[in-house]
Amino acid sequence: MPFSAMGCEFGNLHFLLALCFHFVVFAAVFVGQSEGHQLEKRQTQNNTLRVVSILEPPFFSRKSGSNTGNDRFEGYIPDLIAKLAQVADFNYQIQLVKDGRYGLKDTDGVWSGMVGEIIRGEADIAAATLTITSHRHRVISLTKPFMNTGITILMKRPAKSQATLTTGISLIFLPFPTEVWIAILVAFVVASVVLYLVNRFDPYELTALQDRGTVPYTGQRYFGVSGSWWFMWSALTWQGYERAPRSFAGRILTGLWWLLTLQTIIIYMAAMVSVLPMAQVERASAPIDSVFDLSKQTTIEYGAVNGGSTNRYFCDSSEAVYQRMCGFMKTRETNVYSIADGVRRVQRGGFAFLMEGASADFIASQKCDLMTVGGFINTKGYGLGVRNDSLDLLKKLDVAILELHESGFLKKLHDKWVIERSRCGHSPTVQPSGSSASNMPQNIQGPSLHLPVVSLTVYGGVLVPFAAGLALTLLVAIAEILYFKFRGEINSKAERDERLHEHVEEHL
Repeated sequence: MPFSAMGCEFGNLHFLLALCFHFVVFAAVFVGQSEGHQLEKRQTQNNTLRVVSILEPPFFSRKSGSNTGNDRFEGYIPDLIAKLAQVADFNYQIQLVKDGRYGLKDTDGVWSGMVGEIIRGEADIAAATLTITSHRHRVISLTKPFMNTGITILMKRPAKSQATLTTGISLIFLPFPTEVWIAILVAFVVASVVLYLVNRFDPYELTALQDRGTVPYTGQRYFGVSGSWWFMWSALTWQGYERAPRSFAGRILTGLWWLLTLQTIIIYMAAMVSVLPMAQVERASAPIDSVFDLSKQTTIEYGAVNGGSTNRYFCDSSEAVYQRMCGFMKTRETNVYSIADGVRRVQRGGFAFLMEGASADFIASQKCDLMTVGGFINTKGYGLGVRNDSLDLLKKLDVAILELHESGFLKKLHDKWVIERSRCGHSPTVQPSGSSASNMPQNIQGPSLHLPVVSLTVYGGVLVPFAAGLALTLLVAIAEILYFKFRGEINSKAERDERLHEHVEEHL
């Protein structure tokens, strides 16, 4: 056989062997993936999934009594898992995380807590207030959030201040802010001055009528400086009056002032109705209003769970305020091992605990000596964790969580375990007083305290027509002065003509 023909046959054989090899590899990979998915599907349908969680009331706690199995636990998470198992059709068994941690990667790259148990295959689902972060998402798969929350500050509630005469007097001024009270004072002064000027120069007002003898002089000028102020004050307080202006200009001014007074009293009473219930509750004054306040001082120490998502949020942020706080927590070594440790430090005093708002609000509603301040710093979500290769399970859980959101079940669950279980007679949250909220960066401002006051913009709707009425009053007063002068000249001419006519008749 020629050498060229042998080479050709050898090349064809090599090509066929390579093709067969690639086909076998492809088939093995495909079959392996298919078997893996089928195995995961059979495990989901037939086997019992291991659900790992962590003790954290009201989300997860032990039941009192001698219950067995999943009935040993109660809270938001057990109810959520039970509903998800019903919707997604799987069996489960709840177990506690061995080291009592959520999940932290150590210096060797090994994850602890629930995240570590999911990675090592010791559990199938991590169900807790597990914050969805990029660090956790790299090693496990996280479902869509079943609850949204944010970072807030848990602090010891200061002693309530007793009501004093000063606080009672200040209550009178609460419905209106300072600028509105100043506007009312200015309107009062301007109206009094305009009434005095009208009475002083308008020929149809009481002073001029007394001078001409049209009105008998009683020894009293009714609308001098003090009389004008007293008239306006009496009208403002609905106390009545002895004399009313006689001129058109004075009557226009009086009607406008009465209208302004009526509108002001109505607005004031409406705002006072909202203020009075607040006065019935002794409100604690928080020494810290916000994270911004916390970062500017060193007297009150603060920290978070070491290595947790809250601690990482501050240390990974590019905000200068957060970086300064992260440095403080590292230098002072104020971070704690667990939420329970942080709560105990807060109760001892002199410590502020940075943690997720949902858990902080519940703790403050159960421990009445604690409170939350500052609102939410950021928005984050809680999700369930599964292994990265559990794609079918992840899909089922995602769909089930969305269905529970849409049906309103998750809201009802939150109200049942978080809202309706307060042991205190006051709100767990103390909102910022507003003194420092305006100085905070926009992305770390919590919801500021909105007292039921009327802003100057709203009250301006009353002042603008009054200001226009003052201008009209002055124009009418000027018109009355000019009319009186013109009428006087006509009368003088008529008198001269009459005297001239009488003089001519006498000589004839």
